[in-house]
Amino acid sequence: HKGGWWHWIALGIPAGQRHLARGAGTAGGAMPKGTVQGTNDFGQTGYDGPCPPRNDERGHHYVFTVYALDVPSLHLPERFTGPDAAKAMQGHVLAKASISGTYSLNPKVKA
Repeated sequence: HKGGWWHWIALGIPAGQRHLARGAGTAGGAMPKGTVQGTNDFGQTGYDGPCPPRNDERGHHYVFTVYALDVPSLHLPERFTGPDAAKAMQGHVLAKASISGTYSLNPKVKA
């Protein structure tokens, strides 16, 4: 994550978790036991999805990354941000996997 926008920060998802329930991370959405969520760049806790400006002339890239860590907890304060989590993870990442996509609300843009 370099210079992008944090839509969601979720930590402590159990290693054996294979999927998240529909709506996970949103208001009322169930997260696995032990998971904590940080403050995204919208200033909210949890997930807030893509919504680029309608007249934007470029496609927006969205990247979801999952990290496997060598520690059970990063011991962050109750309120933390994406950059806080990224800094705390340094030196603890065993593996990571990402998936990305593009999106635009402007019909003239091929996302």
